[in-house]
Parts: sequence; C-alpha cells; structure tokens
Amino acid sequence: MIERYKTVKDWFFLYALIGLLLLGCFIQLNNYTQIAQLILAACIPLFVLHYLVLKVDFSLLYIAIIVLLFIAIVIGACRNKHYVFDKISPIITQLGYLCFVFLSLKSYKSLDVKGFTGFYFLFVFLVNLILTLLFFTYLSANMSKVYDIVVLGSGCVIFILLGFLSYSNYLKDGEKKSLLFVFMVLSFAAAEINFHIDRHYLSNIMFKCLDYLFYISGIYFMFAYMKETSDINKKI
Repeated sequence: MIERYKTVKDWFFLYALIGLLLLGCFIQLNNYTQIAQLILAACIPLFVLHYLVLKVDFSLLYIAIIVLLFIAIVIGACRNKHYVFDKISPIITQLGYLCFVFLSLKSYKSLDVKGFTGFYFLFVFLVNLILTLLFFTYLSANMSKVYDIVVLGSGCVIFILLGFLSYSNYLKDGEKKSLLFVFMVLSFAAAEINFHIDRHYLSNIMFKCLDYLFYISGIYFMFAYMKETSDINKKI
C-alpha cells in the first residue's frame, strides 16, 4: 500500500499545492484573511501526515521548524483578537527561520571566490544586500514603533544570512536538495516582503494574496527539502 502511495506522491503535492493556492486566494479576495491563515496552517499537518506515510525521517530540528511555523500561523490568524498575538507571531516565525540558519550552517561548504562562480556569487550577494538595505531603509521610515523596526531589521539580517548560506551551498555542490533549499528561502523571503509592505506601507488585498502564495510555496519546498535530505541519509 505504501509503495502504491509513493507512486502518486508527486501528483498529490501538485494537486494539493494548486488547490490550496486557489482556495486561499479566493478566500483572501473575499477579505476572509483569518480563514485563509487557518487553511495555511492546516496544510502543515497534512504534509506531515503525507511524509510520515512515506516513512520520511524528521530530525529534532525539522520538528522544531514545523512546530514553530505552525504556531506562528495560528497565532497570526488570531492577531485581531488580541494585540499580544500580533506581537508574538512575527517573533515565533523568525525563530523558525533561525532554525533554517542553523540547518544551513550544518551543511555549509565554503566557496572558492577565485573562480568565475565565486565572483558571480559575490556579485549576486552584494546586489541582494544592497536591495535589502534599501528596502529596510525605505520601509522603516514609515514605521513609528521601535518594535516593528526591530522585527523588520532582524528579518532582513536572517534572510541575508539564509541567502548567503543557501546559494553558496548550491553553487558548491549543485545538488537537488540545495536547490530546493534556495527555492524555499526565496519563497519565504518574498512572503515576508509582501507581509511588511501590506502591514506598514500599502495595505492591499493583492499583497495579502501574494503573501499567501509565497508562504505556501515556501512550505511546499520546505517539506520537499526535508524528504530529499531524508532519502539521501537513508542511502548513506
């Protein structure tokens, strides 16, 4: 039964991702943001169940990431109920992202900057660094609370580190798991950008939809990365 289940795993994720994307966008467009957030949270245990059936090994760090992101989404959906939830949710989310940093450091491979690949990497990294600093400078100017500036700044630092580590690892080994990790980082970074723009600069339903789309894409690539890593470890 498990072998038969494995043969349709790719279609399961494809249909699940498309279905959740369409459902979430439809709900977001109708201004039911809390329901969309709860649907986003519900997809995490569904993906966990799917991978448990496939006998994927989840390390303690993986479990911590999954739990933190799930809690952050649920609390974020309830942030209109109490201002404390609104303050706690971004912190828990960034704790989950910090776990990704530790995960990257465990597999970090230094890149030879003498070759063309190294110089290309440095160029891309510097461009992203400048754009991140410009984004922080411009958006923080529209913030009146120190807490919001600190959250935005810490998020920028985390994704600068994640971008450096993930892209360096991919250029070094070129493996599928490294590419999945890069896609995951890019998806979560884009979700964070849309979240802060919608919250602190221009509140618009399209930014909420983009936040939802990028975040669920990040979750998808996160689980795909975990499975790929688990498969590699089983072969060792």
